[in-house]
Amino acid sequence: MPDDESYKNALTEWKEARATISKCDECLDGLRRYGFTVITGLLAVDAIQSYIKLGNPAKIGLIVITIAFIIGLYILDIYYQRIIEAATIRARILETTVLNFELNETLSDRFEQEDLKKYIKWIYIGFILIAVLIGIMVVISAAPSPLTTTSINSSINTTSSNSGIPSNISVNSTLVHSTSTNIVDSGTLSTKVVNSSTLSTNETNTSTSSTKVVNSSTLSTNEASYKDWSLIQENDKKGILLFISLIFLFIIMHNRYKSQKADDKRIILSTIIHMILVTFVFVTIAYYITPNLNYEVNIVSILIFILAIIGVIGAFFIELFTNIRINYSVKTGKLKRESEYFEDWVIDRVSCKLNEKIRITVTNLDKKKELKFNSNGAFCVITSEDKRYKNGRYELTIDAKANIAIPKYGTYSCLWDTSQKDAAGNTPLDGIYRITPRDWKVPLRRTIVVSKGAKQEEPTVTGKWNSTVTKGKGESTFAHGNWTVTKGEREAPTIKGERYKGEDTT
Repeated sequence: MPDDESYKNALTEWKEARATISKCDECLDGLRRYGFTVITGLLAVDAIQSYIKLGNPAKIGLIVITIAFIIGLYILDIYYQRIIEAATIRARILETTVLNFELNETLSDRFEQEDLKKYIKWIYIGFILIAVLIGIMVVISAAPSPLTTTSINSSINTTSSNSGIPSNISVNSTLVHSTSTNIVDSGTLSTKVVNSSTLSTNETNTSTSSTKVVNSSTLSTNEASYKDWSLIQENDKKGILLFISLIFLFIIMHNRYKSQKADDKRIILSTIIHMILVTFVFVTIAYYITPNLNYEVNIVSILIFILAIIGVIGAFFIELFTNIRINYSVKTGKLKRESEYFEDWVIDRVSCKLNEKIRITVTNLDKKKELKFNSNGAFCVITSEDKRYKNGRYELTIDAKANIAIPKYGTYSCLWDTSQKDAAGNTPLDGIYRITPRDWKVPLRRTIVVSKGAKQEEPTVTGKWNSTVTKGKGESTFAHGNWTVTKGEREAPTIKGERYKGEDTT
């Protein structure tokens, strides 16, 4: 069991950890509350863009600002989550190894079982998806209708008012560059359609009933070239590519979330592949739902392509900051942190005397696998640098007594006897000792201060003094005179005088 001083220090640290958790949780709650409100307002502004006369760069810019704000909000969210996570882990370790509490353990287990952290990430990705979809709808709704930009299918029925002879003329033409249309009625029934370089149409009634079409190849088409989902055929290459890309998308997403051993590099690589596939799907869908003429890419498809790229990049950053870990020490910038080993080590005391024992406890923080120690394998290494030792160093390796498998948040303790000799035969001396877990490159943050043994030597006193010297159980001898107390003396000496016995005055 830890001593009183270590218990008090652990309790103080636990209270500080709980205060940090509470403070950061309040900040996180306010961040999400007001952040989601601002996101909703930005999405509303994006949705009414179709009623505002803005250029395409401005429309895309508003979507970019919205997605950038969502990403920034998520980064702040992750910042507070990391602080809460670190404080929770430390509080849980103190509860398990020293304090014998269960508050953080119960809360952490409940949070992990329900997997609430995953849903928070998907909320932010959902906001990005909504922003992209709103941008696509704004771009499509702002585009001119295909019936006014690509073709005009009209039926002109002309009836003579003075001769009673009807003449029906159907004209299917493209009038994009038409500048003028003149119709002249001379009282006779005759229809004449002329297509010149200025694209002007003259219609004149003459005495004969006839129809003449000049250069009609440039004015008429059979019907509008407009593709939608109903026109996708089996042999359409783009439809086949869309189908294949969707299949690959779901396969990669399935394998990505199924794998339990993905490291940072694999996560980034799979996210990039995911980004490429999603972009291709968006572009292919945009190709089919937007008006086009003879498979030509128009401005709407380009804008949807840009929005898809922006949305996928936003989702990529969300995924990246969710899975990334801090692998470098804050102090050195080079040494790896202890947390990368998924272990936390606790020493229950910071000082002791020779021949006393120190308890060293390790906790498994890895949620996926057990922490294992092989029989007779190194559990930890205890070192001290001092010229009084042979070779100027004391180094003791404590081995595991049996095969050990520590489950998630399980603990294992080992005692270090400060009187043990090392392999070189060095006897421990008073000084500072460092404990390094096996396979680690740096020692723990705490060190042990060892002082001389608990057995105290008897004092050596010289000089002239009058005192009461304790003798045995409650019996004392009071002596007057000049005398000397040396090491090993049990009774007060008698010097030139009487020896008095009286009550114990100590």
